[in-house]
Amino acid sequence: IPLLTHMPYVVPFDTRASLFRALVSMDHAEIQSAASSSLFHGGYSRGISAKVRRSHMLEDGLVAYGKLHGADFKQDFYIQFYDDFGMREWGVDGGGLFKEFVVSIVREAFNPSNQVFWETADHLLYPNASSSARQSHSLNLYNFLGRLVGKSLYSNILIDAQFALFFLSKVLGHQSQFDDLKSLDKEIYDGLVSLKRYENDVESDFGLTFAVSSLVMNNPLNGNANQQPNTSSVVTIDLIPGGSDINVTRDNRFRYIELMCNHKLNVELSPQTRAFRQGLYEMIPQRWLRLFADPHELQMLISGKSAEIDVNDMEANTVYGNEYNRNHPVIEMFWNVVRNRLTSAERRKLVQFITSCERPPLMGFSELRPSIQIVPDHGVESANQAAAATVATAANTSRLPTASTCVNQLRLPVYTAEDVMYQKLRRAILSGAGFDLS
Repeated sequence: IPLLTHMPYVVPFDTRASLFRALVSMDHAEIQSAASSSLFHGGYSRGISAKVRRSHMLEDGLVAYGKLHGADFKQDFYIQFYDDFGMREWGVDGGGLFKEFVVSIVREAFNPSNQVFWETADHLLYPNASSSARQSHSLNLYNFLGRLVGKSLYSNILIDAQFALFFLSKVLGHQSQFDDLKSLDKEIYDGLVSLKRYENDVESDFGLTFAVSSLVMNNPLNGNANQQPNTSSVVTIDLIPGGSDINVTRDNRFRYIELMCNHKLNVELSPQTRAFRQGLYEMIPQRWLRLFADPHELQMLISGKSAEIDVNDMEANTVYGNEYNRNHPVIEMFWNVVRNRLTSAERRKLVQFITSCERPPLMGFSELRPSIQIVPDHGVESANQAAAATVATAANTSRLPTASTCVNQLRLPVYTAEDVMYQKLRRAILSGAGFDLS
């Protein structure tokens, strides 16, 4: 490992990813063993339960788990979901509800409209750069989200969050470079490049001073989509003492470029990034992450490979329930639709529909836990009504497929025509709906 952390590229990525998973597995086994020993000696039971309201997922998650750190945060979490009326939802968490909890928090916290993370012009995520994001309350939230992303890595749960490479580079502990500014704000980057190369009168033509405009948000960040709209204002910040009164000239422009770059990449972002990184390192030691020196590789570790869906691999690692099996006519029809009629983009949507992430697992679908399962959906209420399913089948071909992403399960109606299956499946996956659409 010491050699790989200094020269990671001498070993293929897939080999390093396998080593990473082995390190996590060994660490998890030690945590579980210690918890079992504590239970045997009269300590606390393994796992930590939490009551979570679906309408306040991030808020309740932060209350339940926000104060847990280190080995405590690595323990199994057991989630009990409650609706808006305080009624507990049916279900025992065998791991699936925790996955749904993580995926839901990620969807909420990393949604740019909630202001915890902003997005670049390329729709890549980085921390809110306003001054309110550097307050202690906000930094606690970034630390929690770092731990949650780390726990996703630790639990082998892919999350659908695409981060800006300059942010991931900082997470890995790399120093920010001038070219990192290009992915953050291309307009500012291009302006500074023009300033650097300008041959005429900089002072009169650019009209710049050693100051920068900065956004101030008046409400604290909490990631809650239901919070009151956040009002903001713009203030002027001096890059050096008295900078508002000091003009940028041909002689001092390089100093201005250096200060502007430092302000945008470090002053505005370092506290949030540091809090996020510290949370991540609590779950995944920095020496393990050094197996992936490239931010592209870290992104793949978090969200999977942005590659074509290998249908053969997906099919080989899919299991079936009730009367469905590999040779069932509906299943044969399904794989023909997936393989020959869906586009590449639609196949990714199908994987997202079933698992919550459109990217395949790093090491293939054999790594997915639990495996993708396809079960029939007869539109009946219980197994006791299965006898009526045959009669109901013709009527129920109008139903759309549904999915339970928490257990990677696809509920596929017993379609009798391939064209109908194709149309219904395509409508379901492109609508982004799951249980609620039938």
